[in-house]
Amino acid sequence: MALGQSSRVTVLRKCLQITLSVQCLGAAWRLFTAPSVMLELGAGHPDAGGWGWSEAVARPLELGLAWLLLASVPWVLLWPRWPGLLALAWVFLSFACAQAWLGGHFLSHWEPAAHAVRFAAPLALALLIPQALASPRRVTQTIWLLRVAVAATFLAHGWEAWNLHPVFVDYLIAAGDRLLGIAVSQATAEQLLRLIGLIDLGVAILILTTRSSAVAFYMAFWGFITAGSRIVHDDWPGAYAALIRAANGGLPLALALYWWKTCDSEANDGHESK
Repeated sequence: MALGQSSRVTVLRKCLQITLSVQCLGAAWRLFTAPSVMLELGAGHPDAGGWGWSEAVARPLELGLAWLLLASVPWVLLWPRWPGLLALAWVFLSFACAQAWLGGHFLSHWEPAAHAVRFAAPLALALLIPQALASPRRVTQTIWLLRVAVAATFLAHGWEAWNLHPVFVDYLIAAGDRLLGIAVSQATAEQLLRLIGLIDLGVAILILTTRSSAVAFYMAFWGFITAGSRIVHDDWPGAYAALIRAANGGLPLALALYWWKTCDSEANDGHESK
């Protein structure tokens, strides 16, 4: 692998490591402090899609998973290995599928698509472990995995926004009040949400059809904004929800940095050849 490509892969890998570690921290925090979908699934009544376990059984298992996720934070940053990364991908995919299975939320059947970046992050990192084996073909597979996952998440969120997800409306109203000091009416929030939905759907298509670092940087910016909206709406108790959504901005940021450095490398090669 050329030195320039090796440098780009290093940036990609580090971005994925940081993103995944923050995501794991948020997931562990959620499991420690609040009942989660896994407890709802385990202790829920079978008629409602649960397994019918007692809470005395389900809660210790959930706390055990929380400790494993917390321990994975330094491991992902310092010594990630593909078997553990595949296990993390399975955990986050399970969260998404459990939410879809239990239902009861607005467009809950879209949860696996909305969470695509969360389980794609460890899968993408696993493809780059160890870096010495990150062949050009494997790097290409990683980039496409990231593109599809980011597109799926923005597509799902765009569709939720277009259909006026009630929670998203509340986020816009809270942002206007707490950040801008203005009163945003329900009708205005709904109009803004429709526009946001169209933009999300548009960039979801663009991330698949172009290699634009500008599009990816925008998606990273908006992904971090939407993750941070949980803190704006719920104050600091919503911080774990923001951390869990680190991949909403982190994965498009990884793409943006990789493509940006690729353009710089190609430009430098062009100058050197003259």
